[in-house]
Amino acid sequence: MTPVFILSKTYSKRRPVLIISNGTSNALDNDYIVLPITKSVRDEPFSITIHPDDVQGDLPVSSELRCDKPFTLRNSLMLQTIGVLDQKKVAKSIVLLNESISNADTVIAD
Repeated sequence: MTPVFILSKTYSKRRPVLIISNGTSNALDNDYIVLPITKSVRDEPFSITIHPDDVQGDLPVSSELRCDKPFTLRNSLMLQTIGVLDQKKVAKSIVLLNESISNADTVIAD
């Protein structure tokens, strides 16, 4: 199971994220690759609805894991672990992440 963390930004409110980078990658520097979690469930094609019973821990309400919105996050912004997500949901999130970037028109932007 993969930990779900709360992150903090000084300019915004606290938001939960799912760390999807593996331990080897995480050990290289102080950044993690994460997927955002939102309380707004929109049932979008590259999102997964996660329910409190999908998390060993404290996810207060059903939420949406945005698999097409990965970003990196400095580990110093992690406030606390709120739980661990069911491994089947983690595996599905990686599949959706891969689908969201596969067959894309690849461009190097400046």
